[in-house]
Amino acid sequence: MKRIVLLSVICATACQNPPATTSTPQSGSSDLFANQGGEGTTLATIGDQRLTVEAMEKKINAMTPFVRARYQSMERRKEYVEHLMDKALLAQEAIRLNLHKDERVLDTIQSALAQELSRRTVEERTNLDGIDEAQAKKYYDEHYDDYHKPGAVRISHIYKKFLGKKDFAKKALEKVEAELKAGIKKDRGLFRKKAAEASDDESTKAIGGDLRYLTEPQLQERFGDALAKAIWNLPKINTMTGILEGKEGWHIFRLTGRRHAHSQEFKDVKEQIRHRIYRKQRRDTMKTFLEELRAKTTYKLDEAALESVKIAKPAVPKKIPPAGVRAPGAGHFGHKHGGAGHGHSHGKKSLSITPGKGVVKPKK
Repeated sequence: MKRIVLLSVICATACQNPPATTSTPQSGSSDLFANQGGEGTTLATIGDQRLTVEAMEKKINAMTPFVRARYQSMERRKEYVEHLMDKALLAQEAIRLNLHKDERVLDTIQSALAQELSRRTVEERTNLDGIDEAQAKKYYDEHYDDYHKPGAVRISHIYKKFLGKKDFAKKALEKVEAELKAGIKKDRGLFRKKAAEASDDESTKAIGGDLRYLTEPQLQERFGDALAKAIWNLPKINTMTGILEGKEGWHIFRLTGRRHAHSQEFKDVKEQIRHRIYRKQRRDTMKTFLEELRAKTTYKLDEAALESVKIAKPAVPKKIPPAGVRAPGAGHFGHKHGGAGHGHSHGKKSLSITPGKGVVKPKK
């Protein structure tokens, strides 16, 4: 119904017709069925409005093949026409009641108009078929690293600097290592906690010692060949190295992820790249089009007024007791509570609710 209402409201607003006092649109008013002019073979009418065979065909043939197949039968087509007529009646009544001036309706119209104009602009100015193999190959060559990624590991570490006290630093890390071995199976977040508490690497301790993904050459450059080999050869996710000596301190590394090397040839990603270029063209087209429109008008923003906008805070949700649990102060199911300490039932039998069993009747 929204689509018909939008079409009717748009046209009615543009034509400034019909008057609010009339029960149906006047002759020559907006066409709720979006027929092209006065042409076409009339299929059905409602008031002064008409639905043509051509408009009906356009609507049905725009549907997906699965939905379109429903309208092979005469009965289903008749139901669809009646459905359109009902929407037209509602739209006509909405216009009579001046709903086309409602703030929410106008906002919906504005969004629909903007969406349709954007669609048409993109269709007119871009063309997927115009993106040839040469353009795709050029993109592939310029973004070669995106399609040829080396293997990498994601690691975290806890680090203790020597600071002239090599043995002292190692003992401190040995204590951390012992705590990890004792508790890591029960608390999977323990490594992150210990990194935040004990690591001397200020750049990573706040994020649990996370060093992100590093390739083997990057590991070698950062930590040296021996440490790089120990890290790279960790057998599975969440395993740790022992205490390893680095250039300026001691480390414990933990493997948190592994990304295997992969390579994609141009022939395998050509169509993917064409669509990627096309999506960028669409974004660039709309950006340019909006710049053209902005150049024709003026835009001003009062930041003080924006600052004064009051945003309502979300309501605090009420706590609902779990199923089978009575709220504090509540009596038995079907029995009003008489207050604190009220434990008798005046001789009346009461029912109780038990999770998983439903209502349980008391034994006689």
